[in-house]
Amino acid sequence: MQTSHDVLLKTLDERPNSGGARALALALVVTCAGSDKLLGGSWTAVFVSICLTFSAFVMLPASKDALHIRLALSSCLGRLYSLSTWMQIAFAAGAFVLIEALDYWTGGLLLGRIFNLYLCAIFFHTLCFGFRSSLLVWPVASVVVYFFELPPAYSFKIQSLNDYLHLVLFVFLGLASASAAFLIRVSSVLYEKMDERH
Repeated sequence: MQTSHDVLLKTLDERPNSGGARALALALVVTCAGSDKLLGGSWTAVFVSICLTFSAFVMLPASKDALHIRLALSSCLGRLYSLSTWMQIAFAAGAFVLIEALDYWTGGLLLGRIFNLYLCAIFFHTLCFGFRSSLLVWPVASVVVYFFELPPAYSFKIQSLNDYLHLVLFVFLGLASASAAFLIRVSSVLYEKMDERH
């Protein structure tokens, strides 16, 4: 007789239900963008996040019976997965530098918009490179947001309970963003078997 533990171990190598995983991913992305609306983001961010999620669905089809162009796109994305961890982290650092340069160039964005930009960087990093390196990128993004964006800027000092709550919110939204991309990735044709980088 099989125990529930045996059943769980047996299913770890199986591909998840793509419909359920993608629906959950879309819900997580909309939750992230909608939460940032409360911090000064805009409803446009919710629309853009839905469009980005559906473009990820197109780039990473759930079936090998998809159009050839979609399979070619997923193959290109799969090749990014083989880059070294240091290269993956370098791409994330470059994205963070670009976000901070954009923030400086525009004279300072609202906190919700900055959160959305960092969450997009985390989402695309996980989508391209898998979950393993995003477990490093996500906390680094949280520290960068804490240092550069939460008042007082360029400091690790927290002046109010509100700033602390914003930091905690970003940490959880970053995890939700990485999880959404992970769900899209494992529900796609790229996912054959769980390995150390998924």
